[in-house]
Amino acid sequence: MSSRFVLIAVLYACLGLCAQMHAQSPPPSELKNLSPDKKWEYDCPQSIEYECAPEVVKAGTNETVVDLDGDLNVYGKYSKRSNIAWAPDSKRFAFNFSQPAAHAFYETLAFYELHDDKWEMLESLAKANPISKAISKAVSGGLAVERTKKHIKAKATAATEIVAKVHEWTDPDTVIVYAYEEDGEETGKTIRVDFLFTLKFDEAGKLKIVKTQQLSEEESQKYQQDSQN
Repeated sequence: MSSRFVLIAVLYACLGLCAQMHAQSPPPSELKNLSPDKKWEYDCPQSIEYECAPEVVKAGTNETVVDLDGDLNVYGKYSKRSNIAWAPDSKRFAFNFSQPAAHAFYETLAFYELHDDKWEMLESLAKANPISKAISKAVSGGLAVERTKKHIKAKATAATEIVAKVHEWTDPDTVIVYAYEEDGEETGKTIRVDFLFTLKFDEAGKLKIVKTQQLSEEESQKYQQDSQN
């Protein structure tokens, strides 16, 4: 066999191996998420087909330190959409996850804080508390204004749950939450409002809303795209 044919055979073998390695590599969304200090790691190991069990472990080990699925009952097949956003100092994190709703599911979030090497849940927007109520009131109020502008009457079964996601941490104590609500399923005229909420932890670790901003249609496009990535 000539050296030319040997070279071609080796080349094809290398291409096949590279393709196999690429196929076996998980997409970026499925890679584990390390905290900035590299001590903690978010993972969502597959439990059954199309579902996973989100958790936080000590980096480099299988030791679970937060059973997010157990804490929050992360919803079935939408569990793989869950993700985590670490505060810059690794002392807090926000967990975006899905919950069942009247029509399908909605996305919401919970905050955790580190206390003496132990993670504790601070707030979950899936539960009734001052923060979730304030966000709900602002977003639903904005939706009501839009209905009035467009002369659309609200229907009891038309509204959906408010979607809330962490967009980013701006510093160890401040986080930006993107939230929206839409309806119009029965009227055929979809109305949607998008908001940004700046949340800040005070010295006692209490969470407060320090800024509320309703987005224009143009501004909301950017956050809609970012939230889907």
